Amino acid sequence: MGMVLEPNSLNPAFRATVEEGLVNSLMVRSLAHFNSKSELVPHLAISAPQFKKNKLEFEIRHDARWDDETPVTCADFQTGLFSQKKFRSSSIDQIEKIESAIGNSKKCSVHFRKRKPIYTLYLPPPLPTHIEKSKIEASENEIEYLKKTQYGLDPTFKGLANGPYKISVYKPGYYIELERNPVFYGHKPFYDKLQIRFYNSLQGIMNAFSSQEIDMILSGLTAERAEEIQKIITEKKLKNKIVSRASTKLIHLEFNMKRKYISDLKIRQAMSLLIDPKELAKIVGGDGELTGSLAHPTDPNFMTEYAQPKYKLDFKKAVQLIKESGYVKDPVELVLTYNSENLDRERVAVYLHNKWTSAGLKVFLKKQLKRVLIGETVKKGDFDVSVFSWSQPKLQINRSFFNPTNIPSEANQWQGSNYARWENKIADEAMEKADEEYDIKKIKTQLKKFYIEFNKDLPWLPLYFENRITVVPDSFIHYTVFPDWESETYEVESWR
Repeated sequence: MGMVLEPNSLNPAFRATVEEGLVNSLMVRSLAHFNSKSELVPHLAISAPQFKKNKLEFEIRHDARWDDETPVTCADFQTGLFSQKKFRSSSIDQIEKIESAIGNSKKCSVHFRKRKPIYTLYLPPPLPTHIEKSKIEASENEIEYLKKTQYGLDPTFKGLANGPYKISVYKPGYYIELERNPVFYGHKPFYDKLQIRFYNSLQGIMNAFSSQEIDMILSGLTAERAEEIQKIITEKKLKNKIVSRASTKLIHLEFNMKRKYISDLKIRQAMSLLIDPKELAKIVGGDGELTGSLAHPTDPNFMTEYAQPKYKLDFKKAVQLIKESGYVKDPVELVLTYNSENLDRERVAVYLHNKWTSAGLKVFLKKQLKRVLIGETVKKGDFDVSVFSWSQPKLQINRSFFNPTNIPSEANQWQGSNYARWENKIADEAMEKADEEYDIKKIKTQLKKFYIEFNKDLPWLPLYFENRITVVPDSFIHYTVFPDWESETYEVESWR
């Protein structure tokens, strides 16, 4: 199997990318996950956990063990939580504590500060207490811990896996090899071994597939490259097929509302009025589906009234708004930053540059590697407008993207993901209430209040949902591309 980019961390409690999720889900399982049909499937839990007020209760399978045969217990979930509470302040607000029943270390209760419909998002995965707890205690911060964690020092170390596979060989920059975990509690995987090879570019993975070095492409494909892959399959008569599905990864414009002129609503409105949906649809092509919504169509929170793009072409009005903002009298260069590793983002960025400059805005394009763009540029507010993506969890528009208390700053060591620096009390209150509700109608009532403020202030401009495209053997069965933040490798034991 091949993937573009290597996981930054193999520690399951700190997974943050698609690549990390694909690898982590092979070796470490948590309570439950949403499958490709959006059904909740229990893993370590005997059955789907249930809430009692603000308390989530579950019992861990009696046969769930780490690969050194140490039982998985409530203590391992406590250790996972401990890592988050110590190094990631945002987690403190979600879960108060995890307890085990007296005399039963596998019967657990999680005390949430507020009821959370998506506990799979807020509950950190288990970490092997007997290996990781002392390393967490000995670390001052996240960076230090990720240098000490056994998942980083030696991921082949016995006792780090409770899933269907465990890592047997790791060559950083090249590949990871996994073998069956003999003490896995679930169905025995069909394949004895799996190897995931890492490539620095799309072209690299294309070449590897063409030379038949790999049988599958797990991540990184665009529609444009998928067409090239199909030509290779046809010309070389390879026994492979392309699988595609619209994902929850939302490609959007994020406006830095603390920057000169971008902080002016008229400039943000003008930028949106210079985008022609028909033209953008041609630019995006098979890479995505245009939207005006933050929630994906498969999400129960999706509302059809927000399905259509909020941008539309009105050149005359856009020019007028630019004049009214005072930009023409004192023009400055506005920087549009984007991820250089995605061809669709580059095409979109070039299109936006041409449209915006045609109306008199001075726009400079700046491309960056994803790790620089997300890890430095937008986090530290060193941008005007950025094109990048976020995946929204099911049943919830992620409040952390818009929470005024979640704005990264030097004072909070650049923690937080409200990169737009948006502050709106009404929107935040609506999101908070929606976050606490279970009834879909009541959730949508609050989300409508949020959308009114969101569309009025325009901190983001949703553009399109990106398609997830993979390549698998033609004979493959029981394989489905997941549309959301869950990884299809959660179902690896069913692959044939």
